[in-house]
Amino acid sequence: MEIVSLAIEGGSFMAKWVPKFIARRVFTVEKLGSQISLSLRSQAPLHVSGNPKVLSLWFTLVNQSSLDLRIDRISVEAWFGQPTAMFSSLVPVDVPRRSQITDIRVATVLSEDLAAYAKSVAEMPNGYLWIYVTMMCKTSVREFMLTHRFEREAREAKFDGIVPRRVVYEPWPSAGSRLAGYDG
Repeated sequence: MEIVSLAIEGGSFMAKWVPKFIARRVFTVEKLGSQISLSLRSQAPLHVSGNPKVLSLWFTLVNQSSLDLRIDRISVEAWFGQPTAMFSSLVPVDVPRRSQITDIRVATVLSEDLAAYAKSVAEMPNGYLWIYVTMMCKTSVREFMLTHRFEREAREAKFDGIVPRRVVYEPWPSAGSRLAGYDG
């Protein structure tokens, strides 16, 4: 039986060592997902620079859960009126429990024309912009995938109008699970 160290808060009860199968019942994917929020960084969330042109997106991640979180991979698809760029970051990001990380960067190289187009759409007050983010997350209790979707419709202004519309929580199959890889 595997034992994990965590804090379960509720009333006067505080458990430090809990069997993993019990911790998995307490910390469901839905509960963990609702305690993790992702947003575009408030200061310059989109940046185009350099030669060759590098398009960077900056995110802020808030972990309000009582578990330390590790983001293994981040995949981003950006649409500036049309499918424009796909990003991925394989650099793990550790987010301690009840903390915030404000400098998560995902970048990709674009052609000169595509970079100019993306920058012009992002700066237009009426340009369509969609950003889809998928994060592979790990805690001491479980592994899971979070999907965030940011949208800006034509009637909204600059980045102030970009808000997460919906978060989808899905189990992340582990390598050691049975048959189809689902270990939920």
